[in-house]
Amino acid sequence: MNAMILAAGRSERMRRYCAQKPKVLLPVLGKPILEWNLQYLKRHGIRNVVVNGHYHAGQVRRFLKTCGPAGMTLNFSYEPTLLGTAGGVKNAQRYLGQKPFLVLYGDNLTDFPIVALARQHRRRRALVTIGVFNPAKTRHSGILAGHVRTDRAGRVLKFVERRGYHGRVSGQWVNAGILIASPEIFKWIPKKTPYDFARNLFPALLAARRNMRAVAGARFVLASDTPQAWQRTKKIAKEYLNYE
Repeated sequence: MNAMILAAGRSERMRRYCAQKPKVLLPVLGKPILEWNLQYLKRHGIRNVVVNGHYHAGQVRRFLKTCGPAGMTLNFSYEPTLLGTAGGVKNAQRYLGQKPFLVLYGDNLTDFPIVALARQHRRRRALVTIGVFNPAKTRHSGILAGHVRTDRAGRVLKFVERRGYHGRVSGQWVNAGILIASPEIFKWIPKKTPYDFARNLFPALLAARRNMRAVAGARFVLASDTPQAWQRTKKIAKEYLNYE
């Protein structure tokens, strides 16, 4: 399976720490977040990865050339203008092939079992399968943005994006920042146009009654969207991170 790490954002809420570097290169336990995520993908058997970039893109490109794990093919997809999460995936389509592929939000750290996610995607013949977590049972850093409602079979019935949300979740599931998509989604994403998974693509697929699924399974989901979340991530990570 091919994979994409989303790493192009401006990191507005992390401006104090990201004036000189992109958020994915911030350190957690002495390693950049991007390095942890590449090791995570390699550990799960993924060898072909594309990473997009816009803000301090040159640093991301240089990191991939000089610091990526051995045995991986790493490509870089530059965005002169930010295209959003789904738009960035569309821009990198040539690297993702004709089979289902994985997308990972680059400022998140998790141990989500990719094999289980892929298995359910295949069994349910889904267009998109979203990794989700229950904030009452999964260690997290406090970012609870994408609220997901499902039926008993895991079909997504509703997706509500609440950026910067830290309160109680209505319903059980929260987007874990990882998904598997079938290549058919490229038909739904406009070219060279800002387009977001949470705000644009998911609502469009649900309105069209397309088959979206959700799967749980992570012990931890650690975001670094804000300074507070990043500090919590660094504390919690001491208990969990060991991707080598």
